[in-house]
Amino acid sequence: GGAPWLETVTKAVEKFRDVAGAGSVAVAFCSEATASIQHFLAHAAMESEATKGAAAERGENLTVKFLRCLSMCVRKRVTALGSAAALREAVRSCLVHLRGCSGVVALAALEYAQVLLLLLPQLQEEDAGGSEFAAAAGAVMSDEGAGIALVKALLEAANGDMPPNHVIDVAEAMHGFLVGVPRELSWAWLSAAAKLHKPTVTEKALVEFMEEAMSTECTNDSRKLKRCVKAFCGGKKKAAK
Repeated sequence: GGAPWLETVTKAVEKFRDVAGAGSVAVAFCSEATASIQHFLAHAAMESEATKGAAAERGENLTVKFLRCLSMCVRKRVTALGSAAALREAVRSCLVHLRGCSGVVALAALEYAQVLLLLLPQLQEEDAGGSEFAAAAGAVMSDEGAGIALVKALLEAANGDMPPNHVIDVAEAMHGFLVGVPRELSWAWLSAAAKLHKPTVTEKALVEFMEEAMSTECTNDSRKLKRCVKAFCGGKKKAAK
């Protein structure tokens, strides 16, 4: 069904949550859609110069609709995503698109990353007694380190995995994470991600970065957080090809 089909599914999930077929759709695009999109883009790359532009635009539109559909399914807690296996694939689909993307695809990937990073604390508030979805989120985002992996991907996006003009967008996604989750969790994930991103960082430099990033100045202003992140990552970098 392509982009129009994904857009229809997204609207249906937004309005009705577990609409008929939404569960199977979620499982399908987690397990198959990323590969299908990559195949589509690879095929587009082999087209003639006359048609390549239109094919790339179709692929970009499909990718954006795919990421927005996934994001909506996570927001609405679609039942089929309430397992560790499904959430693991949902995170993988996000990580794939946080590297080497630009324009509307980059923005959709960053929005989706923020939705995933806010998932665990939101579920902990929603499900005081615990649910299968909350248990799956705890297992994947915390125990398996998916939350840390997503934060690390944001740092890498700011360090060249996305074009320089998207650094402010990365900072806004990270800002949403820092102010949207409990301080203890955001500190744990960001510090672990920073050490993975920059293995040679000294303890002193790491503490200075963390204290600045978590300061009131940065949590109140994404532009100041942007400068903090860029300074930690090493200044301006060329975008990954």
